[in-house]
Amino acid sequence: MSAIDVERFLEESLASTGRRLDRVSPIVNTRLANGARLCAVTRPVATDGFEVAIRRHRQHEIPLTDFGEHSTCDLVRSLVAHRANLIICGATGSGKTTLLATLVRQSIIDGDRVVAIEDTNELECVVSSETDAGHLVLLQARPATVDSPYEVTLHDLLVTSLRLRPDRIVVGEIRGAEVTSLIHAMNTGHNGSMATCHANSPEDALRRITQLAVQFSPNWPQHNVVEQLERSVDAVVFMRQRADGQRIITDIVEPSEGTHRQLVKDGFVVAAPTRSHHRKGNDEAHPC
Repeated sequence: MSAIDVERFLEESLASTGRRLDRVSPIVNTRLANGARLCAVTRPVATDGFEVAIRRHRQHEIPLTDFGEHSTCDLVRSLVAHRANLIICGATGSGKTTLLATLVRQSIIDGDRVVAIEDTNELECVVSSETDAGHLVLLQARPATVDSPYEVTLHDLLVTSLRLRPDRIVVGEIRGAEVTSLIHAMNTGHNGSMATCHANSPEDALRRITQLAVQFSPNWPQHNVVEQLERSVDAVVFMRQRADGQRIITDIVEPSEGTHRQLVKDGFVVAAPTRSHHRKGNDEAHPC
């Protein structure tokens, strides 16, 4: 495909998104009409011309049992059913968003109203019918552009989501100022919330979230952030991609009084959760 063909393809693909790719806006990251995610770079950022990457989502639903041992999947299913607040972490390509989509789909089947907040909508694929559609509210961040100078951040959307009467709040990925509002939401009655985070272990995920909270709320003492995070997050699920390409759940930890209680280790359940049943009871006492 020639450079002219690539340029024509990008122009046609971006026409319906309201985004542009040129020397003024040399980077674009958006969702196409078919649900695929497009990332493209051009001059002067890309010195060789156009660089394009397209990520297409699976067109079929992935059952939870594909993510590991039956006992591990049963534990995750129980955590979701009892409205535990979950952080799903792992490296790039480890299956975080794929697992999140499966858990959101299960929440919709159970009748929950889910408000999903993402930089680029990737969870729309979980809606399979008009009946399900009313249970998933998709909010997408918008960067400032030449044509639209007003930025809408994940933090803005998270604050807005609290007023949309969600049963669950889902954040596609924690990476900025939205972390503070998410921690507070998890600890003020919005139980069953879920989010993903890039990290190399469950412990690294909690450390990274703590660092982000301190960075974007400098007046919030770190020891208070840690205490609040431990009260807000019920379990951290760690994903890994195996050599054969399968994405599996290898570890699940439960934050507990300055330490981390291991529920799943190397893919196998080693302990039962102690906080999920409390979450469900608290949610029923203080509905959204």
